[in-house]
Amino acid sequence: MRRLSAAFVSHPHPDHVLGLAAVAQAFPPDIVFSNGDAGEGESREVLASLRPVVLAPGDGWERAGVRFDVLGGAREQLASNDASLVLRVSYGATSFLFPGDVEQKGEAAAVAAGGLAADVIKMPHHGSRTSSTAPFVAAVHPRRAVASVGLGNRYGFPHAEALARWRQAGTLVLRTDDGAVRLLSDGRRVCRVSTAAALDPLAIWRERTQACGVRIEDVDLMEVAERLRRHIPEGEPPVGYLRGRSYFRDVLAHELGCSELEAEELVDTLEMNGYLKFIGDPSVRSQAESRWDIDPHVP
Repeated sequence: MRRLSAAFVSHPHPDHVLGLAAVAQAFPPDIVFSNGDAGEGESREVLASLRPVVLAPGDGWERAGVRFDVLGGAREQLASNDASLVLRVSYGATSFLFPGDVEQKGEAAAVAAGGLAADVIKMPHHGSRTSSTAPFVAAVHPRRAVASVGLGNRYGFPHAEALARWRQAGTLVLRTDDGAVRLLSDGRRVCRVSTAAALDPLAIWRERTQACGVRIEDVDLMEVAERLRRHIPEGEPPVGYLRGRSYFRDVLAHELGCSELEAEELVDTLEMNGYLKFIGDPSVRSQAESRWDIDPHVP
């Protein structure tokens, strides 16, 4: 990365704004946006130094074909978390939703205002039990939900109740305490890709130019799951959440002759539909002894 076109501050809490000081020093952003809350203490000082432009619900901004729309309802009567920027980022036919730290009241205001549907969401308030309410989950209905959390954080984020609501809606849950999450959109679909490739310009070029030859909707998921199962020696299932996903991706890329991007998306689809199951407590799924099960069932 050589320059930063824009930065968006959801709300001026320390964990959402203080780190931006170092980023802005290394890569001064062309413009900074905020929800208009000036904050307190050190957060107030950092935010003031960035001279943010205030965005209100209904406002938008566009750069290089990527559209940023501010959603949600009026913020005047909402507490700091609930007054967070609710930002929908659209590129082509794909969209990402960044709702900051909104909780029940902020989510209710956003649902009432509408327009929340997205392919991917960054879970509100780090996946706290007071967020990700059922009406909000139904309104967004994403394929993937990412919990941005620190490993072993003192708040216990993400909470099991919030994760359950996303999973019950058929959403694939990803967590940053299992490792960094990187998603790539080509304007038609969103794929999960290797975070290591972000440091390799040639790898990024290959990701963006590699021809797509497999359409998920044309794949027989049961048959693909059966092919995966035949590759695994009896009694030796893959262990580890990320290690297992990488194994499945490599097998599918070889078996189907598809790109790694397409194989990653197929692994996501197989997991969301119950053909691939990670055994154990999802909250500690980074433990190496946890294993995978493959179930080529009739849907």
